[in-house]
Amino acid sequence: MFSAPISETRRQASATNLPIVSRSRSSPFLGGCAIALASLAFFICFRSNFFLDVDGALRCLSVFHTKQLSFHGNNHMLYPAWVFSWHKALARFGISATDATQFMRLSQSMNASMAAVSLGIFYSLLSFATGQRAAMVGTLMLGLSTANLLHATNSAEVLPGFFFSVVAMAILIVGLSRREKLLLALSGGVFALALASYEASGLAGGLAIFAPLLWPVGGQMWPAELRTRLKWLEYIAFGGIVGVCLIYGAAYHMQGIGVSDMPRRFFDAGGGGEAYGYFRLSKMVNIPFGLIANLFGGVPPGYSGVRSLLRNDHRNLWIPLVLLGLVLTLTMVSISIAGCLRLTGRLQRSWLVICLLPLFAVLFPLLYWDPMYDKLWFTPLAVIAFLTALSLKRNALRGALRRVQWSLVIVVIATEAIVNVPRVVHQHFAETPHLQDAKSLASIAGPRDWIVLDFDDISQLWIAFWGYGSKFLMLPASSRQQTAKWFLDAESSCRTDKSRILFVNVLDQDRDTWTEFLGKRIGIPFEMLEKYRREAVVISAFKSADHPSTVRAVACE
Repeated sequence: MFSAPISETRRQASATNLPIVSRSRSSPFLGGCAIALASLAFFICFRSNFFLDVDGALRCLSVFHTKQLSFHGNNHMLYPAWVFSWHKALARFGISATDATQFMRLSQSMNASMAAVSLGIFYSLLSFATGQRAAMVGTLMLGLSTANLLHATNSAEVLPGFFFSVVAMAILIVGLSRREKLLLALSGGVFALALASYEASGLAGGLAIFAPLLWPVGGQMWPAELRTRLKWLEYIAFGGIVGVCLIYGAAYHMQGIGVSDMPRRFFDAGGGGEAYGYFRLSKMVNIPFGLIANLFGGVPPGYSGVRSLLRNDHRNLWIPLVLLGLVLTLTMVSISIAGCLRLTGRLQRSWLVICLLPLFAVLFPLLYWDPMYDKLWFTPLAVIAFLTALSLKRNALRGALRRVQWSLVIVVIATEAIVNVPRVVHQHFAETPHLQDAKSLASIAGPRDWIVLDFDDISQLWIAFWGYGSKFLMLPASSRQQTAKWFLDAESSCRTDKSRILFVNVLDQDRDTWTEFLGKRIGIPFEMLEKYRREAVVISAFKSADHPSTVRAVACE
């Protein structure tokens, strides 16, 4: 299915510089299967014990506690539905989880499977366009990247979305090769499924604009046969619109959302956009840093911007390493783009213009949310790996420039392997950090207590494993109004049933730390909890935290 294009497409490609090669029908497909199986074996064998090393991995446990089909907000709406379906499917084979940890393990196997199949399809698509050697290079670059390895061995939300976006692109390529209108419409529908699974992955649908406009028609490239190309786009758009209406309509209906309220709900991005979503020049500046961080961990732990790098205790080591990583990676990307431009020959200007919209779609989540956020890098990394493999075709680069590009690519892939693989192996064998402290918190918090939490590891582990159904407030995920109402309800309840309000790590923050995020970004002033600071009594201190970390209690009179 994803091997060589049909003979007509080959004939058309030979009249242009389109990056399509002739290969036997079986070898790319068999190579893709081999890569998928090898990747699956590795990901399954080294599933992570570091559940908090990626954001959102613990959210699968909501399905374990409810054991019901459910949905999240728009940013990863279908994720719990995929987890629920995966465990239902495994149960048919006699495989089921008896506790939360086993449930995590089986959920990680879902991500491992989706990541492995995505890499297999990605290799087949690259073989279709570049040949098997370059395809292997591009697949290794994507597969060994920090973002992919950490998520493929964990259980966070992004991989279902990325999986469906890769499947959609594969269907699109086959549909264009065969000029099958039904396949083009189907690709649009699968892009809608990717969007509903993980919102940022669905934006890869912007790449669907790129393929039809540059696909050879009658041996000619853009802008020839413009009407045919626009027809193709119409089929893709039709499939996407129908897919969005069916998928989101069904999900909203099962959540009890009325038809009249569905359009408003659809355009609500979710994910705390009021606090995290905004444009700023610093985000654009940090995109190259995000690239090397998600390729081979090329920035120091806790990196939050250039200023944090300059203040790092080991800056004399990190600054040269970061600069070296930036130079190597950006040079490789620049040469990749130059090689792809050379492949298009006289179409360079048109190629650049056509790519503007898809490129913006791919980069938009990084510019709007966070350029360091690993989940948002899957599609950009896939694009970079594809362009890099494309630049390694024989007719893309010549002489010394080609040798330089091969050297850079080998160095980047070797760095990925040296940095990322040992990290994954270590996280499989090591114990889960802070889990014992979270367990001790579970023994402290009574069923009637009201609990205030931060986004620290102990709080997140406690919520996921022991805190389901408890009366807790996750402060960084709340507004000022929600916080005020929660405390009014908590005080009223505590007076009635003689329970407590517990503060986990929250009251340990000084004014500057609090104001930097909770004050400026969330809108909860430091003074709002002043009376609780005066009255709270420390009842426990955590051993595994690397900073002052306590549980404090207030008994309401």
